[in-house]
Amino acid sequence: MANNDGVEAGSDLVDPTLENTISFFCRHLVSLAGSYQPLDSSGEAIGEAGFFSFSGFVLSVRDTWHLVTAGHILKDLDKKTQNKEVKLTGCLLIDNFGLNRHYHGSSMLFMVV
Repeated sequence: MANNDGVEAGSDLVDPTLENTISFFCRHLVSLAGSYQPLDSSGEAIGEAGFFSFSGFVLSVRDTWHLVTAGHILKDLDKKTQNKEVKLTGCLLIDNFGLNRHYHGSSMLFMVV
């Protein structure tokens, strides 16, 4: 299977050590991604919709999954939504990064509350 650059994973064009390193880290990489609409002081949509993507990884503790990421980004996002500066219009977790990745045609959609 070719990656986004058209290079076949496992081919002579990809350094095996680099390929193994990328595969290891990307296997554990999860992105919290979403779209938002900026709002004016009266709560009306202004400007163009935006997109965000925050990297992290999933940690399972006692059969409960936790997304581990930089706390300040979630605080900033929460502050902007609480102050009605932005409205989240969609969120999803993306977990199909790296060489030989598999996408099964669906993402984990959810709303941040």
